[in-house]
Amino acid sequence: VPAQAIVGQFLGTFKEFLGDLDFDTAHPGAARANLTIDLTSIDAGSEDANTELLKPAWFDTERYPQATFESTRIKDFGKDRYLITGNLTLRGLTRKVDVPVLLKAEGGVGIFVGELTLKRNDFKIGEGEWADSFVSNEINIQFRMVAPQR
Repeated sequence: VPAQAIVGQFLGTFKEFLGDLDFDTAHPGAARANLTIDLTSIDAGSEDANTELLKPAWFDTERYPQATFESTRIKDFGKDRYLITGNLTLRGLTRKVDVPVLLKAEGGVGIFVGELTLKRNDFKIGEGEWADSFVSNEINIQFRMVAPQR
């Protein structure tokens, strides 16, 4: 399932990404997660929006074609709830983020469901003429990662 970002009333989906997850519920503190998102794979619902988001004011994919996340710590809150802390790099800027997730087991796979809110200004997304635009500074990111159980 693609990662999704909701911006105001706009919904965007990244179609191409690569994730690596090493997670054992018996030892969550030893877990690690990495994710690379191909920003050029954005689908914001229209060709015009897709083209605009690749430009320097937004993702600047010519210089920064990917966003990456690398976990630094995973905390177990019990009842299949975890907090994954890590470094998110977007547009050459790295910020620490906390990602609350719920782990569901379904049919031999583990499904991590999570949501976080980023501030686009923290990554200088939507600068210039768009700085005071109708696009919210807060970007809600929802994801669902499916991992086979061992």
